[in-house]
This record gives sequence, structure tokens and C-alpha cells, in this order.
Amino acid sequence: MSFEASINAVMNFRRNQVSWTVARILSEDPSPAFERDIAMKVQRLIDRDRATETASSHTARAFLEEDGPGKGTVVEFSEEAVFLLLLGVLFLESGLTQSRVIRLIRDLRTELCEHQQWILTFVPASLKGQRTDAAWKRDIERRHFANDKGHLTYLVASGNLADPDGEMTHRLCRKHEQMAETVGALSLGSGPVIVIELTNRVLQTRDWLSKAPRITRGRRSTT
Repeated sequence: MSFEASINAVMNFRRNQVSWTVARILSEDPSPAFERDIAMKVQRLIDRDRATETASSHTARAFLEEDGPGKGTVVEFSEEAVFLLLLGVLFLESGLTQSRVIRLIRDLRTELCEHQQWILTFVPASLKGQRTDAAWKRDIERRHFANDKGHLTYLVASGNLADPDGEMTHRLCRKHEQMAETVGALSLGSGPVIVIELTNRVLQTRDWLSKAPRITRGRRSTT
């Protein structure tokens, strides 16, 4: 697979493709019940993002482009937005409320999208150059692309889950050692520490999106 060529830079995706992709990243063989649960979480995050006012006209929404169309209108999402929705679901499953997830992703959106593009630009070629063709093919099939500390990057966040309106402390860590130090420092606080590994999540998002079926007027096709 070529990460560079698998998705057109301007390609957008329907909500069913988003939830289909997120479900397969989080489960190798998702059950229908699991897929419905993920689809519900994705939809609730989108609805909350649409309903929550932004701090100013210059503040980006978490997943939607600007204000986006209202309910009942077909909404399409960029690859960046799909990656952010994946992170949103992971934060929900870590115990954060929807409103807290929206605030956190809005705060981090620019930084996370820039980091996503950095991973897609530099990491695949570096990984492939370190493996034999057979090993790279095996890793592609397993969809666990980065294994060594030199390629792994992390998002670390912490806050008091008992306070749904409280602020979250967060840091994007480009090195394993930086992540470990950040976790150690935040562990001294009152809330749990959430760690999300980003490199594989970015590459898995692109890989699964390139295979996501597109449902139009009740018919399923592939992108």
C-alpha cells in the first residue's frame, strides 16, 4: 500500500464511512453491536460540536468545517476530521464527557492536524526503509505500522473527571521519553492520565479510509 497515493488530498467522507473506519481501528473484527455503538458516539460528538457555540469567530470547531450545515443535510468530513473523531471516541471511552471532548479537540485541532500531516509525510518512508519487503507487507496486513520508540508520538491529557467543566492539561509528545516524563508529572495531580499513541492511529486512519465503503441512496459502493 502507498500511503501517499491511497487518498486524494481533497477527498471527503460520509458519516457512515467515518464510523466504519473508527470501528475497524478499534476492533479487528467489530460486531454489529460494536459498530452501532461507535456510530452513535460519532454522531453524538458531531451533534455536540454543531450545538456548542465557539468562543469567537476565529475559533475552529472540533470536527465540522466552520458552522457546517444543519441536521438533515449530508455532511462530509476530511481525513483530518476523521482522525479527530477517532480521538474524540477514544476520549469518550476514557471517561470524558462530550462537552469536555469538544473543548479539548477544539483547543488542539490545529496542532493535531499539523502533526497528522507530519506523520503522513515522513513516517511511512522511514518505516519502509527499515524493513524487508516481507516484513513491511506483514505490518501492513496487521495494520500496526510503527513499533519502535523512535517513530511513536503521543497525546497526553489529564484532568479531574469528577468536574465535567474543568480544564484539561494536555501535551503532544514527539518522543517516548517526553511522554514518560509528562505522564510522571501529571500523575501527581488529582485526575487520571490519558495517553493516546498517535503515529499508528494516523496511519490506520488513512489505511482504513482508503477501503471504506460509500453508501449512497441505500446502495453500498467502495471509494
